[in-house]
Amino acid sequence: MTTNQFITPDLLSLMIPIVAIVMGIGLAMLSIYVDFLRKREILNAVHRERMAAIEKGMELPPLPPEIFQSRDRAGRRNRERTRERGLILTFVGIAIGVALWWTGNKHNAAWWGLVPLGLGLAYLISSRLRTAELAPPASGPSDQDFR
Repeated sequence: MTTNQFITPDLLSLMIPIVAIVMGIGLAMLSIYVDFLRKREILNAVHRERMAAIEKGMELPPLPPEIFQSRDRAGRRNRERTRERGLILTFVGIAIGVALWWTGNKHNAAWWGLVPLGLGLAYLISSRLRTAELAPPASGPSDQDFR
């Protein structure tokens, strides 16, 4: 028996969603585990630093803020990701709309390009609003002070 006898189109159509779900859950679990390892390394380094400071009788340094926030919740990186997603989806929407327009389905199919275009514009507007909300006050410290 050959392998082609076992893999039928019906079996393949059932395997695709199963593999997608398993891979999606697996990637989420891997992301959580890698974030745990990163935090553990930071905590070990901070612990060694604090123990060395105690042995030398020095003042203890403050805890780094990276311990208390996850990787995806950093404000500046999140705004940049939102802007990047918005630009990608906007251009994908334009490309889909133009491609469907030129393939001959001018009146019906080309409208599907508005779905990613709308999502991309929503991300761009959200990024712009978030930037305006988090703008530093005129007399306060600048964003350069926290880098």
